[in-house]
Amino acid sequence: MSNKRLTILGIVAATMLVLAIVQSRVSTTQEQNASASAPLIQGLDPDVISKIVLGTGENAVTLTRGERGFVVTNKDNYPAIVKKINKLITSCIDITTTQLVTSNAANHDDLEVTEEKGKYVVKFFGGGDKMLTGLIIGKTAQGTRGTYVRQLQGDDVYLSINTPWLQVSATDYMEQQLITANRDDIEKVSVAQSDDSYIIDRDKDGKITLQDIPDGKQAKNKDYEQVMQAICSLQLSDVKKVSEETSNLDFNRLLAYRMKDSTVYTVNIAKDAGVTYVTLSVMFTDQVKATVQEIKQADEEKLKETEAKLQAKDAAEAFNARHSGWIYEVSSWQGDNLTKAFSDLIEDEPKDELKDEQQNGAQNQPPEQTTQPETPSAAVPGS
Repeated sequence: MSNKRLTILGIVAATMLVLAIVQSRVSTTQEQNASASAPLIQGLDPDVISKIVLGTGENAVTLTRGERGFVVTNKDNYPAIVKKINKLITSCIDITTTQLVTSNAANHDDLEVTEEKGKYVVKFFGGGDKMLTGLIIGKTAQGTRGTYVRQLQGDDVYLSINTPWLQVSATDYMEQQLITANRDDIEKVSVAQSDDSYIIDRDKDGKITLQDIPDGKQAKNKDYEQVMQAICSLQLSDVKKVSEETSNLDFNRLLAYRMKDSTVYTVNIAKDAGVTYVTLSVMFTDQVKATVQEIKQADEEKLKETEAKLQAKDAAEAFNARHSGWIYEVSSWQGDNLTKAFSDLIEDEPKDELKDEQQNGAQNQPPEQTTQPETPSAAVPGS
């Protein structure tokens, strides 16, 4: 074989070697990219999920699918927020892995991907209470932005750089805002409890003021405005279903406030061992009745007015349906403001120092000296 032919064969062999190396690197890169975009959980159908458990042990939160959607099982099956449930499921499905860290179960404890140590533990169940899948989010890997993650059914631990922050308390999945009212839309507030009652109303200029303040007294630092603030943004901190267990609560205080749209909210209040409980109801007092034909024939202004009233009426019915049969615990701050006595809202008027000084000066001044006019001398007869 000639030297020229050997040279050509050598060039061909070298070219083949280079191509093989390039192909190997491309394949490796593709595998790495595939690993980087691989979801931790695959094939989970949200529609077949019947129960979700967050955490473990006594602190675990259970969300169960009912006829009208998910409920918070730990809280007497209080309705859960659909949007929050969907976000939880989506956040877990969207977790992707970048690389395999270990397949040895002996390393789970150190990486904090056990049920006892995991930052988050989430389990999804289907029919028959069978676990569909689950995951554990462990500690953050040193020197990286990644977090160790593991599926409950396997020993493989992966690194993920997009682990979510999950909400894991029962109240996170409940609508915490009980009442949202615009202060400017409140016309009047009435508070009554046995011999203690007061009214917060609008004066002729539309300004909210405390009514029927006794002579010599004044509103104390506008503390009555804190009562207004509490009822404008009433939030729950816990919830209980009306039951024999709650029958000992004495709802002996009533707070009612009327809105400009003729809606009247009633808050019944009980206090037990320093905790404030409330029950809620609402009544739409404007008995609006309008047929479709009447609405069509009304002018634009009348139409908007009627429409607003009908919406307020529907909102009142929905409010009562949502809160009927439930007792809410509110924060200590809101509880303290809702139970303020009238005497807590007033104080003595300040003394008028200038007036006092004038009065004191008048009292200390010596009595005014008065001089009698001289009596003229009588005329001498014959002078």
